[in-house]
Amino acid sequence: MHCGQPAPEPLPSVDGAAPAVAAAVPVLFWDDALIQWREWGQGVFEDAARRQVPVLLYLAAPGSDGLFAAGEPAVRSLVEERFAAVQVNPYRRPDVVARYDPGGWPALLVLQADGRVAAQAVDIPPRNVRMFLLRMIAHHRDRPEVVMSKVEKAAGTAHPLAGYEIGAGDVYAAAEAAFDSVYGGFGQGVKFAEPLVLRFLLQYYRESGDLRVRSMVRRSIEPFLSAPMQDEAAGGVWSYT
Repeated sequence: MHCGQPAPEPLPSVDGAAPAVAAAVPVLFWDDALIQWREWGQGVFEDAARRQVPVLLYLAAPGSDGLFAAGEPAVRSLVEERFAAVQVNPYRRPDVVARYDPGGWPALLVLQADGRVAAQAVDIPPRNVRMFLLRMIAHHRDRPEVVMSKVEKAAGTAHPLAGYEIGAGDVYAAAEAAFDSVYGGFGQGVKFAEPLVLRFLLQYYRESGDLRVRSMVRRSIEPFLSAPMQDEAAGGVWSYT
């Protein structure tokens, strides 16, 4: 177990309203869909405070196999009965990812009822999930003062970033520098769909009329249209071939 950074106030969009993202984001089909996950919202934290249990935030990307096997009722009971458990698609809720910044997914984050991170496990093997949950339950039940001490220590050592301004031109310059003119997309090597970047570039093109911007978007989308990555059932594209 290791402590995460405390989350700044207020909670991000806890009313459940997700920020707009590109229509290419696929609908998820989870191997662990039998678990009764809550929707992200203020009610999750209120329920955790009322029941005096931690919040279990589960972040997992489209195409992942999930961390909770359907054939493990004991793990399902732990999640549903001993946590206020919420599942979040990081592509649909980038605000939640930006707030907690686990460094990757699938990820399990154990949160206090006030939103601060008590512990997290990134890319944990599914066989270790049950032990992780049991340890978190034991810590919150038997050693709450230790948990709070670690959370508060992390809060005391956190260094907030200085405020700064960045313009649309700066964002475009960064995207242009990362653009792969040969294969499309951004960066080198393995690439992921970048719906937020493409959405920004489309808006930037509408406002600037710069044909180079439109060309970047077209070159980045064309591989999806010609490769076997389209989700015929739910629409959009998969993150992995």
